[in-house]
Amino acid sequence: MTQPGETSGYALGDHLRAIQRHTRKGMIDWVVANRGAISPEVAKRYRAQGAEPVAVDIPDLQKLGYRVVLDNLLEEHGVIRHNPKRLALLLLEEFLARPRHLRT
Repeated sequence: MTQPGETSGYALGDHLRAIQRHTRKGMIDWVVANRGAISPEVAKRYRAQGAEPVAVDIPDLQKLGYRVVLDNLLEEHGVIRHNPKRLALLLLEEFLARPRHLRT
């Protein structure tokens, strides 16, 4: 979710460009992002506070040189958080279980 007044209107590529300005080139080459939907009730609550979901523009991310892994990573309990178990499993499957030459 965007942070009102800080990252309003930012897509994922904008976040990564900001990180690139403060780190060494090539530090990040993979991006893990959520593709799951936010419930209408929770989205409405965030919108009322000026926050919006961060758009994941895959062509822009690829143009920036990132490889993208998408999964349903949300957990909702009145607020939105990454589901830590799902995220950990995804990272293990993508980056430890799969042989390096098969990673795309």
